[in-house]
Amino acid sequence: YQDRSIRKEIKTALPQINIPIIVERNAVCDITYFNMLKKHKEDSILVSGCFGLSAAVLLDGQILHGRSGNIGELGHIQIEGNSLICRCGRTGCLETITGGIAWNKRWTDFRKPNKKLPILFSDALKTGNTNALSILMEGIDMLFPILSNLLILFVPECLILYLDIPENVVTKTKERLIFNLDKNHIKPRPDIEIATGNQVSSIGAALVGFKHLCGNPHYEIKE
Repeated sequence: YQDRSIRKEIKTALPQINIPIIVERNAVCDITYFNMLKKHKEDSILVSGCFGLSAAVLLDGQILHGRSGNIGELGHIQIEGNSLICRCGRTGCLETITGGIAWNKRWTDFRKPNKKLPILFSDALKTGNTNALSILMEGIDMLFPILSNLLILFVPECLILYLDIPENVVTKTKERLIFNLDKNHIKPRPDIEIATGNQVSSIGAALVGFKHLCGNPHYEIKE
């Protein structure tokens, strides 16, 4: 939908609907949802890897949108030396090597010779499969260079990673992230929260957050 206004197209297609039409990214709705639940600090960053890879930035209690409304679209940052073709049509996007889509693809490729292994990456993690855990840990390492830039730019008090992983690997994931923070001397270190979910629960969280967002009188509707 690059260079297209979804709102305008809906209004054109359905002129009889005389209500505000709001289009928002799922990561923005997710960070609104988590802020509703736990009242996080006013300066927070959420990175969602349940499906693709995106982020939302909450600064001084306000969502940052930017001119195009796409602040935080980490998944489509192009990585030098990456020749993989992304679902967006471009080559080298970050989400082709890390995040939910990439992790599941790597797991699918790994299990091809052994069909007895769990089909889903998250199920493989739940069984304690060491190869699946390696994919996850390597994925966190691949994500960190971009993530560290966000942390340095915005200095959030809280960092939320929203991932499709089971509870039994949350501690290891958090430890790996903290290891990278310390290794790269990221100061001050934000509070770290690993939230777990899948594509379905991510959509549910986003819908609840979206409803709350639309009821906020300070929320600015973007064209």
